[in-house]
Amino acid sequence: MDLVFLPALIMGPVQEMITIVMIAIQQPMPVSILIMIVAAKLSGGIALLVIAVARHLRSVLETVIVGIVLPVTPPHVL
Repeated sequence: MDLVFLPALIMGPVQEMITIVMIAIQQPMPVSILIMIVAAKLSGGIALLVIAVARHLRSVLETVIVGIVLPVTPPHVL
């Protein structure tokens, strides 16, 4: 096999998984879980881990924004 194609072989599935993750974390929880199950079947569980981490980070980020950033931001900035 030619090594020139190696990055494409690796990046194809990675790019696909990133797309799946981005779609999954934007959906309501039941839809997100369904996408997670399908992605886990396709990728051997790697996407499931990535989606779980991304979803957790998103909820942490939302908590930080709503709980900390909004209360201390002056009204004229928003």
